[in-house]
Amino acid sequence: MEITREILPEVIKRRKQKTHKGNYGRVVILAGDNYMGGAAILATKACVFSGAGLTTLITSPKNFQPLHAHVPESMVCDWTDFDTIQSLLSRAAILLIGPGLGQTDQAKHVFQFCMERIRPHQIVILDGDGLSLFKDLHISLSTPENMIFTPHQQEFSSLTGLEIAEQTTPAVQKIVDEMKVHIVLKSSRTEIFHPHRPSSFITNGTPAQATGGMGDTLAGMIAGFHAQFKDPIQTLHAAVFLHSHIASSISRNEYVSLPSKMILEIPAMMSHFEGN
Repeated sequence: MEITREILPEVIKRRKQKTHKGNYGRVVILAGDNYMGGAAILATKACVFSGAGLTTLITSPKNFQPLHAHVPESMVCDWTDFDTIQSLLSRAAILLIGPGLGQTDQAKHVFQFCMERIRPHQIVILDGDGLSLFKDLHISLSTPENMIFTPHQQEFSSLTGLEIAEQTTPAVQKIVDEMKVHIVLKSSRTEIFHPHRPSSFITNGTPAQATGGMGDTLAGMIAGFHAQFKDPIQTLHAAVFLHSHIASSISRNEYVSLPSKMILEIPAMMSHFEGN
């Protein structure tokens, strides 16, 4: 099934007058080592600009100052402060794990710490290095139905052993049914798979999206959307569609749709498409 713009007003609803930040979800993001802070900042900023009520980034201290410069609305936590991390995880509704996290010993330690403390009600998004660590550390999932993996085709191949040329819809669906997770398989025709139900796809992507940080931004949008909106499958579809819609809109006048510019367009686009 193709996802179209009609899904946006079905998911993005006008905010009620008597609400506060606590009504729009707590998101915890684990991302960004000493060298890939940009990925963490893009994911966090996309989450905040998508409307998440409270967003906290767990990251290397080297990223604190850049984060505060770019996203003052976000809170931050040292990725070695496990007491605080424990407290944050216990209150979060959404966890986004992986953008720019790296694969150092510290990254592995904090990743495993977080994965072992997932609660049944939490939605968890694994992206980038989170997918590699998941495979390398042989993590078992207690609630796979609440997990969203966001690999591009090469990451999916590394995760499952299914070569890119073999990634047909039936072949991927079989793996998804076995894993029982939701998968956003990113490509020129991004397809979204759910366990034991038909997949959906978008056709509004553009080659202008072929630049670093695009996946980090999408992961942040998915987290921000899930923090606020109710139907998890429809919400996932809406976030993926709007991400490419914004990129396509920018590409009409610009050769590359830069993720940092796309993020700035998220609130206006959400307002444009909001339903009652």
